[in-house]
Amino acid sequence: VQGDRFGANDINATNTAINALKEMSMHEAKASDWSAAAPYKQRIDIARIKEGDSPIISLVFPNWITDPNYIKPARKAYSCLTKVLTYNGYIELICLAKKPSANFIFSVKGA
Repeated sequence: VQGDRFGANDINATNTAINALKEMSMHEAKASDWSAAAPYKQRIDIARIKEGDSPIISLVFPNWITDPNYIKPARKAYSCLTKVLTYNGYIELICLAKKPSANFIFSVKGA
């Protein structure tokens, strides 16, 4: 069976794509930055994100956050998140049912 040959550009493009899957960044969704009316939306700028990407979004608590008075409201606020849309250079967090009333930190991986 004869197939296509990979050139250096093909290999470099593949490596770039694989490395992007491993990148993780942390961002904060602030309670004060949600839109006033439902659906509640918030834009988060992420330079490397592209429209059509399918990143993994997760709630995170960095090592310096140990206060239960921050953790419990942050978990509740994150649970309001319904979906995330990707655009060129930013994501949009969307909450359809309830507006988050606390800040939370989340990670974005695989963009």
